[in-house]
Amino acid sequence: MIETDIDRPHIQGLAQEENRDLEGVLNPSDSVDTQSRIGDNGALQIQADHFREALNKTIDQRDNTENPEGVIELEERIIALRKAMMRTLQQREIEEVRAQQEEDVSRLQRFKEWAKENMLGLSAIAITVAGIITTVVIGARTAIIKGAQATSKFAKALANLGKKLGPTLLPLFNMLAKLVSLGAKGLAWLASNLWVLAIAVAWFAYDYFKERRRKK
Repeated sequence: MIETDIDRPHIQGLAQEENRDLEGVLNPSDSVDTQSRIGDNGALQIQADHFREALNKTIDQRDNTENPEGVIELEERIIALRKAMMRTLQQREIEEVRAQQEEDVSRLQRFKEWAKENMLGLSAIAITVAGIITTVVIGARTAIIKGAQATSKFAKALANLGKKLGPTLLPLFNMLAKLVSLGAKGLAWLASNLWVLAIAVAWFAYDYFKERRRKK
């Protein structure tokens, strides 16, 4: 899963108290509820909005300052506030991805329990497929954070892996590669359809091997 605790240096140009506040919101104690930090009304967005407001005020001050030295000082503060705002928004994005990954794991666990009770002989195949899909989704979420190039490499690696695994899993990996290349929308579809895909692939694999045994 993506790492949420990132060591970042203080930002030159911010007041000491502002740097302390920034460090506190970026690296909270373990007792803080993650859900209270993410989303449009979470602590991270509130902090980012605070920096944005301070940034806009500082820009206005700079534009109305005639003293060259004052302009330079305000410009340094503008750079610092912009950097602080971007760090905070980046942290929100990272923590939201981490929350999605934790839900991916929880979804897989629920499917495992259901499959063991309801799929009998096919449960092992279905659980394996669900595990593969979940692993891909979790890895792809991290790749998307790193940018389009990382996502593209991840999708290509999936397609190449599918070719090595043979005809049973090749269609699955081709589909996974295609959906990963679509980005967040593709991953959302994969996550929401995990159960259906796992069951469908399990039945496909069962029929495939049954037909092979029959031909022998």
